[in-house]
Amino acid sequence: MDSTNTKRRKIPPRELRIKVYNDVLRLRKRGLSITEIREEIHRKRGVWIGTMTISRWLRGVSSPYNGRWIPSLELLKPSEDLGYVIGVRLGDGYTYKTVNHDIIGLAAKDREFVEDFGRRLGTVLGRAPIRPRKYAGHYVVEAVSKTLYELLRSQLTSKGSGNTSSTVRSARRRFSEGSLTRRHISVRRVT
Repeated sequence: MDSTNTKRRKIPPRELRIKVYNDVLRLRKRGLSITEIREEIHRKRGVWIGTMTISRWLRGVSSPYNGRWIPSLELLKPSEDLGYVIGVRLGDGYTYKTVNHDIIGLAAKDREFVEDFGRRLGTVLGRAPIRPRKYAGHYVVEAVSKTLYELLRSQLTSKGSGNTSSTVRSARRRFSEGSLTRRHISVRRVT
């Protein structure tokens, strides 16, 4: 028995949220404000979407696509950029998990190296290039991606286990074919 007498708000089904999400992006391109978008969605679809949800969608912070921009490892396309990101992670990069985020990053003194990593990481994640920030005399690039984090943490640590995905095998092959120079591999990681 529920001891509280409050009702939880029903969340619309994923298919409807995705349609509403696409409508929100289309309406914003037409120049509507968040409040106008909210009212138009209610008129058209019959559901109220919170202004904060609309704001997060428009800023690219969240999405109804399974809560992830890349919902599964299978949707990560093997590419030279993914091989580069994996190679940097194996060398100088890092991954870590916070309470709410799974983070992939690189900290180094070589600005060009960090900028290139940020550009390629953005490409792999389907986002704009990630610009480095300066921290303690080093350039730092970090991105949040649960899917890529899972790939880098679980699949790459199981060397030779035989259960690696074709994405990982293809990326490893591309990396071993020389997508990184010796100069890039020798940069010391800062923690």
